[in-house]
Amino acid sequence: MIGGVVSRRRALALALVANAGFLAVEVVGGIAFGSLALLADALHMVADVVALALAYAAVRIALRPATERHTYGFGRTEVLAAQANAALMLVGAVIIAIEAVGRLAHPEPFATTGVLVVGVVGLVVNAGSAVVLARSEGTNLNVRAALWHLGSDAAGSVAVIVAALGAAWFGADRLDPIASLLIAA
Repeated sequence: MIGGVVSRRRALALALVANAGFLAVEVVGGIAFGSLALLADALHMVADVVALALAYAAVRIALRPATERHTYGFGRTEVLAAQANAALMLVGAVIIAIEAVGRLAHPEPFATTGVLVVGVVGLVVNAGSAVVLARSEGTNLNVRAALWHLGSDAAGSVAVIVAALGAAWFGADRLDPIASLLIAA
């Protein structure tokens, strides 16, 4: 049990550091390249970073031994963190959808090459983090919730890549808010 918790803790720490670093890249890229899809993915990444931080904290708390007051220990902290992660995803999706609908009505051009590069890097970071977590006892509810966050963010990166390619090849600037809506969904 303790070995599995330590493995989860290391995997979550690695995923947290990688995703927090990439969050900064997405925010700067979204602003610099004028891409709502990147900013939407960055907003979703904020939820992922918070989710990973909650999951990491829950694993740390779960390591505490039982006390007289908490006779079952602190294992259920991980379940509560998984529930908080789900709520964060819902809030992020609503915010993204509202902004994307506004951009559908008034699409704006964006720097497709920069958006494409950031989207590809995001896919690598999220997929890599998901692999690390999956290898560290991925059957744990807390880790599975973090994996769902990373999986949805990897899908968001694919949507960003498709939007950038579509806008570059066909001038379809509406693909940016459409990708944002897909990320929200």
